[in-house]
Amino acid sequence: MRNVILLRFLIFVSVLAFSTFLIGFGLAVKDLLMPTASPLPSLGVGGEKPSLEKDSLTIVSLGDSLTRGVGDGEGKGYVGRVVERLKSIEKRKVNVTNLAVSGATSQDLIKQLSVPGVRYAISEADILFLTIGGNDLNPGFEKLDKIDPTHFTGDLSAFVTRGKKILEEIRDVNPDAPLFWLGLYNPFEDVLPGTNRTVLAWNRQMEDLSLSVRSVYFVPLFDLFHQQTGMLYSDHFHPNSKGYEAISIRLSSVLINVLGTGGGEKH
Repeated sequence: MRNVILLRFLIFVSVLAFSTFLIGFGLAVKDLLMPTASPLPSLGVGGEKPSLEKDSLTIVSLGDSLTRGVGDGEGKGYVGRVVERLKSIEKRKVNVTNLAVSGATSQDLIKQLSVPGVRYAISEADILFLTIGGNDLNPGFEKLDKIDPTHFTGDLSAFVTRGKKILEEIRDVNPDAPLFWLGLYNPFEDVLPGTNRTVLAWNRQMEDLSLSVRSVYFVPLFDLFHQQTGMLYSDHFHPNSKGYEAISIRLSSVLINVLGTGGGEKH
C-alpha cells in the first residue's frame, strides 16, 4: 500500500513538473515570436510635461564640446552657469540633460537625433540649448600651419542644409520649447588673419535659419571673443572659465527675457 501511495506521489510530481516546463516553454516561444516593447527609460524626467509657468524647468542641451564645457577649469561650462543663474533668479527647480558630444559636427548631430531616447528627452524639454557648426568650419589648432586663410571657408551650403534639418527634427518632436542656438566665435583670428569674414558669414546663415523656425533664438558670441584671446583655453579653441562666464551671462540675459515674454511665442 505504501508503495502504491509513493508511486502515485511520484507520478503527480512528474506531471506537475512537466506541465510547468510546458508553460515556461510556451511563454518563451511567445516572447520570441511576439516580443513586446520595453518601456523607454525616463532619463530623469517623468510625469506631466511642466510648462514655463510651473515650479520646475527641464533643460536639454545638444551639440558639441562647447556645450560639454570643455576647457572650463571649474567644470560648469555655460550650461551649469546658466542653470545656477536660473535657480537664483527664477526660484524654481531646474532639471538638466546634457546630450552634447565633444567633437560633434552637424552630421553627427543629425544621426544622434534619430536615437529614440534622445528624441524622447527633447520632447520633454521646456528649454533647449544648441551649439553646432564650430567643428564643421574649424580645422583644429594642430592643422593651422597647413591652412591657407583664403580657403578657410568650410562647406557653408552643406552646413545650411544640415542645420535646417536639425531644427526641423527638433521641432518635429518638440514644437514649442524655445531653442537657443549659440553662434560661432573665431578662436584663430590672431593666427589666421582675414578669417573673421568667414565666421561672420556662417553666423548670418545660422541667424537666418533661426528666424525661419518657430521659437528658435540665435545668440551671438562673436563679439564676446573678438580680440579677446584671454578668454580661450590653452588649446586656443575652447573657452576657459572666463569665456564660459561671458557666454553664460549673454545667454542668461536672452533666456530670461524670453521666459519673461512667454518663451513659446513666435519671434
